[in-house]
Amino acid sequence: MKKIKNLARPHYTGGTKSATRIENWLCQHILYRECYFLHSVSLGLATRGGYVAKIRIHTINSRDIDFLNSLRCSGICLKSQAQNFITANRLKSFVLQKIIEKCTYTRNDGTRQEVYRISDKGKSWIRENIDCLSERKFYSSTGVEHDIKIMDKLISLSREERMTARCESEIRDEFKELLNKMLINREYERYETLYNSLQNHTVSMPDLAYGIDNYYEVITSSYTEVQINAKYEAVNTIGGHLQMERI
Repeated sequence: MKKIKNLARPHYTGGTKSATRIENWLCQHILYRECYFLHSVSLGLATRGGYVAKIRIHTINSRDIDFLNSLRCSGICLKSQAQNFITANRLKSFVLQKIIEKCTYTRNDGTRQEVYRISDKGKSWIRENIDCLSERKFYSSTGVEHDIKIMDKLISLSREERMTARCESEIRDEFKELLNKMLINREYERYETLYNSLQNHTVSMPDLAYGIDNYYEVITSSYTEVQINAKYEAVNTIGGHLQMERI
């Protein structure tokens, strides 16, 4: 089975203090719009009319990759949100192959809502078959309404901006990389302060990053002032701009 190959390298210009560091990170992890399958790829087995048939998707195009990358960063999406990227039939094909799971949750008002998420099998499939996502991490869901709002934000971005999206765990890796540089530069006092803040949760990573220095956080009614300040502290340390939206 052929992997998707990265056909181009990104190039950024900018003058922020974190531009060089983020550019280096993005060069390793960025999603490329030019990614595509050169050969047909079997997504597995599905049952049709009482017999098992192998379904093949002949190409994985940029819309598929844009969708999978966005869902990787949001954790959950609605069908209507998925259709900003792919067709309903395409979504159904991913579900049939168990790459994506369809789930149902109950809202606060008692109504039920279907949502979609990448399955564990789907994560493995993405790592094995889509080279430009093979080393990426996946967002861990914290709440359905919260995660739907993250997907809304991703949809509002341009495709080029979504190509640079990093989920919370990837932002944490950026932060830890910054801590390591402090040790190398013998900034021991600053390192100890930030390390302890990270352990004590007085520094906390935002939900999403995109571009060089744009960060996004969804806050709920349960967020305390300390938790909100912890998000700002993280972004101020990394260097960037934080947008918060309340649900």
